[in-house]
Amino acid sequence: MTTRKPRASSQARIEQILGAARTLLAEQGVAALSIYTVAERAAIAPSSIYHFFPSVPALLQALTADVHRAFRACLQEPIDAERSDSYTHLRAHET
Repeated sequence: MTTRKPRASSQARIEQILGAARTLLAEQGVAALSIYTVAERAAIAPSSIYHFFPSVPALLQALTADVHRAFRACLQEPIDAERSDSYTHLRAHET
């Protein structure tokens, strides 16, 4: 089975939803996360959330996948050997 990449408008909506969920998690923790609180934070209808994420676990799975993608991207970045004389230099790149 082949999965298609979402259209740009769908991808923008997904990013809006994930951004709202990230903010809620950072501010209030996982206990405050629900489809309705995410919808309220994203200023969209809950049905829009359900269209892309049928449950809170599905939403959390998407957030986890984003973290993994970002981590893999960091691992792919080259290290400037001339500027790196110890592991402390690597820590300076953390954001």
